Amino acid sequence: MNKIKDMCAGTTRLFLNQKILKALIFPIPPLNEQRRIISKVEDLFLACEELKTKIDKAKLIQKNLADSISSSLVN
Repeated sequence: MNKIKDMCAGTTRLFLNQKILKALIFPIPPLNEQRRIISKVEDLFLACEELKTKIDKAKLIQKNLADSISSSLVN
């Protein structure tokens, strides 16, 4: 980040131009590592979806229990 900041110019506001952007080196992992990262991210998304489903089910159970308790107190 400091390298980019050092390359930016401007007196009142820093800016990037095409020359600066072309001079930057963006490290990219090897293709096998990219595939491993994608696989891991997909696994994590799946785990998040499974947790969301469990949370939704738990909320429904909680609501049903609260409704059941409320109706039993009224009767």
